[in-house]
Amino acid sequence: MKLTFVSVSNKLPAWLDEVLGDYKKKISYWLPVEIIILKPVSLDRSSQDKKKKEESALIHKSLKSDDFVIACDEKGREFSSKDFSQRLENM
Repeated sequence: MKLTFVSVSNKLPAWLDEVLGDYKKKISYWLPVEIIILKPVSLDRSSQDKKKKEESALIHKSLKSDDFVIACDEKGREFSSKDFSQRLENM
């Protein structure tokens, strides 16, 4: 199994890039890790729905048909690191 993080974002701040590198190094002890940062779609504020659809399509293009997807959302269900790792282990 390979763990891939996909995000839509502009250039990451240096501190976040460093944190991602640290986590990638720690996790890759157990399994390969890839981090994919996709460039956001440039549209004005009045086109937020269109922007979400286009960025969603970008994410879908980066996925393979047999990928297991976990979507992270600030409004979604919260897991502790231990619970999350146990869920990954049980896949």
